[in-house]
Amino acid sequence: MPTKRTHLLPLLILLLLSLGFACTSRPSAGAEQGDYRVVRDMLDREVKVPQHSARIVGLGAGAVRLLVYLEASERLSGVEEMERRPGRPYWHAQEHLRALPQVGPSHGGDPELLAHNAPDLLVFSNASRQEAERLQALTKIPVLALTPGNLLQGREQFNQAVTLLADVLGKQERGDRLLSFIDQQIGELQALVDKQTPTQGPSVYLGGVSFSGARGLSSTLPEYEAFTWLGLQQPATALVQNKATRSNRALSIDPEQLLVWQPDYLFIDAAGLHLSQEDLRPEAPLPQLLSAFAKDRVHTFMPHNFYATNYENLLINAWFTASVVFPERLSQGDFEQRRAEIYRFFLGTDVSEDLLQIYPAWQKLKH
Repeated sequence: MPTKRTHLLPLLILLLLSLGFACTSRPSAGAEQGDYRVVRDMLDREVKVPQHSARIVGLGAGAVRLLVYLEASERLSGVEEMERRPGRPYWHAQEHLRALPQVGPSHGGDPELLAHNAPDLLVFSNASRQEAERLQALTKIPVLALTPGNLLQGREQFNQAVTLLADVLGKQERGDRLLSFIDQQIGELQALVDKQTPTQGPSVYLGGVSFSGARGLSSTLPEYEAFTWLGLQQPATALVQNKATRSNRALSIDPEQLLVWQPDYLFIDAAGLHLSQEDLRPEAPLPQLLSAFAKDRVHTFMPHNFYATNYENLLINAWFTASVVFPERLSQGDFEQRRAEIYRFFLGTDVSEDLLQIYPAWQKLKH
């Protein structure tokens, strides 16, 4: 005949198990629950992200680039179709990206392919709140939304994007080093010039700026970071009355406007050089009437915009500008050393030669 103690034993075991479960499932003060924690992304969404993401997919313009900058590209489990195309510095530095499974078209991928890929986390750059919510609902995978900004008026956003992603990835030290490196480069560029006001420096124009594809000479920016850091005059800023709205958004001008501005130096994005040839013909008006042509002051840049901003190219273009406009302060050899330093820091290797096989950049244009 069973004793009373025997009857109580199963009840005691159940009680202990329930207490143990209650203790282990209680969230911590940091909103952590088991292998997940809650963070607030840049669209002000609360997202339950893994404590450690072993498989990640970067979606939208700029997401994979930031993952490479933060030395987390080995965690990528798939890429959008756009990422298969050469031309962006990180594509040439990270060869393993080319072999990753495709997860759909640019700007968000395909929900079914993403679900099949089964990453732990989706990092979605430049998405709307509706796009992020829809993708998360369809795939059942956490979506961390970023809006990276730029290195001018959007610098705070850029810093926030790097800091947030670094925290989610456990790459805080690398994130801090990345932001410090950019600050150092900008500070050293600014130190090259005397304390001149923007109206004292030479005037410059940037043409051939890519925006949703390659563009010709008339495509420009109201303000270009590389020129701003060096205190150069940018006549195109007059096209945007409200300084607070200036950004990396390209706009088009009438090429004859250049005859009015008469910039001292003309720079052309190498991605748009082939579309600028009509305006650059020796018999065309601009080469005959612009003083920049007469003084051999027409040069090419490495494309800074290809599926969002190539920040390393932006910094390198700034150093190239310094070597052209202030040759007494920065030699060609100094520029090449800076170029290699920046590529190695951002990407782990110098990809200059690979890119120069595609783009005729950092050259004086012969006419």
